Amino acid sequence: MMKSVFKQSGLLLGIGLASMRLRLLRALSTVAGAAGVVAVLVSLLSIAEGYDRVVRTSAAEESVRVLMSGSTAEIASTIPGDEAALLRNSPFVARDADGRPLVSAELFTSVRVAGRNGNDMNVSLRGVEAAAYPLTGVRVVSGRAPSSGRREVVVGRLAAQRIQGAQIGSELRFTNSMWRVVGTFESDSGLAESELWVDAGALAASLDRGSAVQTLHLRLSDDASLREFSQSLERDPRLHVRAFDQKEYLEEQSESLRGFLQVMCYGITFLMGLGAAFAALGTSYASVMTRIREIGTYRALGFRSSAVLGSIIGESLLLTGLGGLIGAIGAYLAFDGLQTSTVMFSTNYTQVAFAFAVSPAILIQAAVLALVIGLAGSLYPAWRVLHLTIAQSCGERR
Repeated sequence: MMKSVFKQSGLLLGIGLASMRLRLLRALSTVAGAAGVVAVLVSLLSIAEGYDRVVRTSAAEESVRVLMSGSTAEIASTIPGDEAALLRNSPFVARDADGRPLVSAELFTSVRVAGRNGNDMNVSLRGVEAAAYPLTGVRVVSGRAPSSGRREVVVGRLAAQRIQGAQIGSELRFTNSMWRVVGTFESDSGLAESELWVDAGALAASLDRGSAVQTLHLRLSDDASLREFSQSLERDPRLHVRAFDQKEYLEEQSESLRGFLQVMCYGITFLMGLGAAFAALGTSYASVMTRIREIGTYRALGFRSSAVLGSIIGESLLLTGLGGLIGAIGAYLAFDGLQTSTVMFSTNYTQVAFAFAVSPAILIQAAVLALVIGLAGSLYPAWRVLHLTIAQSCGERR
C-alpha cells in the first residue's frame, strides 16, 4: 500500500512539475523567497562561526591564565611583583630545556591608533616576555621580536592590515611614546593577530607601572593539574590570585559578544523565515486553487488523497529546496573567508579581526530552514483541497 502511495505521489509530482511553466512566476517567487532567507541565515551565522573560530584557535593546549582574585578580565587585574615572582618559581610550572620557567608576566591595555580607513581605532596592546611566543604558538614571520627594554613593537598580521603605518621600520605613537615597528607575527588567525606586542619591561616603564603586572600566562608541568595548582594558590596566604584554563577564560571573555551575535542571527532569520513561509503559503495556495479541478479529476480516477497530499508538499519542498541551495551557494561564494572586524567588550572595545566562516553545520541549518519553509507553505493548501469532496473539486471554478 505504501509503495502504491509513493508511486502515485511521484507520478502526480512529475505531472505538476511538467506543467509548472504555466505557473512560472509563482514558482520563481517561492524559490526567490527561500533563497533570500537562507542567504541571510548563512551570512549571519558565518559571522558568529568566524568569531568562534578565532576564540578557539587562540586557546593553546595546557595553557593557564592567572589573574588577581575577584577579577574576571586581565584589563581589570593587578598582580604585585612579589606575587608574580612567587608564581614564576612555583614547582607546578613547566620549564624549558634550559630550566627557565615557561611563564610570561604580562601587561594588557588598549591604545588608540590611526586606521587605514582614516579613522582612529582601539587596538589591544600586550606587553609580554619571551616565553609568550612558545606558550601561544605566535610566530614572527617577518622582522624580529622586540628587544628587552626597548620601545619596539611587533604587529599581528590582521592588525597590520588595518593600522596605518604598521610596516617594519615605521613608528607608531601610543602611551605617549614612539614605538618602532620591528616585525609582524601570526598565530593561526587567533585573537593575538589583532594585537600589538611589546616587551613587558618597556611597557611597564612607559606606563610607570613598577613591578606590578596584570596577568601571568604559563604552562603547567606534565605531572601537575590545574586543580592542584589552584589549590596551592588558595593555600598560600601570600597570594591573592586565581588560575583559569586559557580556553575557558577566552570563551568566558567572548561569551557576551557571541551571545549577541547568535540572538541577532536567529532573531533576524526567524522574522524573515516567517515572512517567507507566509509568502510560500500564498503562492502555494494560489497555485493549488488554480489546479483544483485537475486535482479533483485525479481523485476521481482513483488516486489516493495521501498521494495528492504528498505531491503538493513535494512540489513545495522542491521549490524551497532549490531556493535554499541557490541562497546557500551564493552566500558561501560571497562571504566565506571575507575579512571583517568587531569590538570586544571585555578589552575596552578594542578591534578584533576575523573572517566569515561557512561551516557544514551552517549549511545543514540552511537546508532544514528551506524545507521548513516549504512544508509550512504547503500544508494548509493541501489540507484545504483534500477537505473538498470530489464533486466539489470537479465543479469548482478558478
